[in-house]
Amino acid sequence: MNKDNINTPQEMDEDIIEIIDESGATMPYKVLADCEWNGNDYILLEPQFDTGEPDEVMIFRVIEEPNGDFNLVDLESEEEARAVFNLFKGMLAEDDFQFEE
Repeated sequence: MNKDNINTPQEMDEDIIEIIDESGATMPYKVLADCEWNGNDYILLEPQFDTGEPDEVMIFRVIEEPNGDFNLVDLESEEEARAVFNLFKGMLAEDDFQFEE
């Protein structure tokens, strides 16, 4: 999925964002957490539709464009993925949120 458009309609719950995928379909995601690592912003999302995987979550780097729009991009390296994954694990451990690797 290409995360090049994010919308946060006012009529939706403020913890839900919509991402427009490469086919133009709008997909809702619940924002579980956000964090910063190594000067970059990250977001942890839970799909609000059936992905075929129970309890699936996704981590993306958030890029703010000069016009104020936000883009989500995939993590570029194993180091980045592990570090951000561990940050989210630590943040959500108190909320009884269970991560599987």
